Amino acid sequence: MTTNKFLITKTENSYISKFTHNAIIFGENLFNIISNSFINNYEALYNSQDNNIENISFCSEALPFYCKSEIIHNENIFNSRFGHSCILYKNNVYIYGGNQYADCCNHNLIRFNVDTHIFKVLEEHNKPKLRYYATLDLIYSSENKEDCLFLFGGKAGKYITNTTFMYNISNNTWNKIDVKYSPPPVFGHVSFKYKNIIFIHGGNMGNLQINSDIWNYFEHEKKWTKIISKDEYYNQKVCKPSARFFHSCALCISNQGNDINVYIFGGLNNKNKCVDDIFWSYSLNNGKWSKIKNSFGKIPAQRFGHSSILLNSRWFLLFGGYNYSWHSRLDLLDIYAYDINLNAWSILNIYGLPLVSHHFYGHMTQIDDSGYFFIFGGLRNNKPSSKVYKYTPLIITPEFKIIMDKIEEISKKVIYLENNPICSISKTYVNEMTEMQNYLKGISFTIARYIQLVDDLNEKIKFSNKLSQNSYSYLSEKFEKNIKYYDFLEKRIRELEKLSSYSLSDQDDDFVKGA
Repeated sequence: MTTNKFLITKTENSYISKFTHNAIIFGENLFNIISNSFINNYEALYNSQDNNIENISFCSEALPFYCKSEIIHNENIFNSRFGHSCILYKNNVYIYGGNQYADCCNHNLIRFNVDTHIFKVLEEHNKPKLRYYATLDLIYSSENKEDCLFLFGGKAGKYITNTTFMYNISNNTWNKIDVKYSPPPVFGHVSFKYKNIIFIHGGNMGNLQINSDIWNYFEHEKKWTKIISKDEYYNQKVCKPSARFFHSCALCISNQGNDINVYIFGGLNNKNKCVDDIFWSYSLNNGKWSKIKNSFGKIPAQRFGHSSILLNSRWFLLFGGYNYSWHSRLDLLDIYAYDINLNAWSILNIYGLPLVSHHFYGHMTQIDDSGYFFIFGGLRNNKPSSKVYKYTPLIITPEFKIIMDKIEEISKKVIYLENNPICSISKTYVNEMTEMQNYLKGISFTIARYIQLVDDLNEKIKFSNKLSQNSYSYLSEKFEKNIKYYDFLEKRIRELEKLSSYSLSDQDDDFVKGA
């Protein structure tokens, strides 16, 4: 990594009093440093991780509907918890830690398959002490030549930690990363990854001390560095968010990968109250913060313990959370979408199961680009839960936009025709008006039928859930037995193939000797 020639050792009575130029990066130089860090042989591997370059954006009027459904599972594996961490990797969601009140709680790393909806406890060697309110990311290991889980911070019992661990998925082994400098012990911070570099922001350091800094971890150099602006370094006035924890963040890569911004929302301050400056963006291009204001639409209520995802490089989706204001509780049930291009907020409609408040559920685990995501456990109506919910987009956005455009076009024509005397309208216009009215009725019937089918689907989901609850244990056990039997047969077939080839070679040798 390129060293910063402008930095010198700075002495101060703080956590970074012993830092040198090797432990600090100016935010203004961050983008160049990141770019220059990838001139080695791993450039192709790192760049392959960032494939969410800007696609065709949604229109502001067209947002997906969501259907909420419950995933029935064996609660002996994924039990009631909150403050855990979730990350998606190859159709599997890895769930770590969490605060668990159950007597027979499961402290192991858990894997959830998004296709079969089956939980599995994973083996762990050298596992760290259980923690919660930590962050879990995916990082490529230059040493192991594969993707690994990256765990940082959190609370371990009564203690706050700043230890860093990596989990090797192939051999189920945790490895502690020893570094000279590291962020302060924090919990409730947020993290994201860009170019195989892990970034963290904020967090609670204990004793009413809240972190407001950004740190990043360079995997190839096994090194943490702190990012500050030149104004901040020289104690000048800086525009940046107030210190916070239990907030959310999402990374947006747009303009063909040339604009990289991270958005943060909400959180708590050092008085355990919701922050007032709720919405900010940070540019990795110039290392500067920008407060987002004067946006259109209904702005989401202050909150903490929520999470966010980025949809189609344009929509910042916000879900869940909690606050101490009783009159804002209903606002916490909705999914909010912020249009980055238009600076406007919208609320997404949710059908299916009744809406309840969710917070400290790890993270919205986004499965694909359509916005399909899972919620695991957390505090449900402020009580620990083991429930798993799936939020599925009900209608593809472009088709919905086409329908709405046709309805609007027909409505304008009908209004025009109604405002003109009938005698001045030719037979052609009368026939066109009749045709449009019939077409409008057909569209209205289609939409009404669509909503009716959604309601019917919801009833079937409820009925299916009851059946699944009654027979889940039996079906799960039978499924596991079938998998084991299949593995046994596969192993047996391989042994028979070896034996067959060996016998054949012996016969060939006997034939040669006889000849």
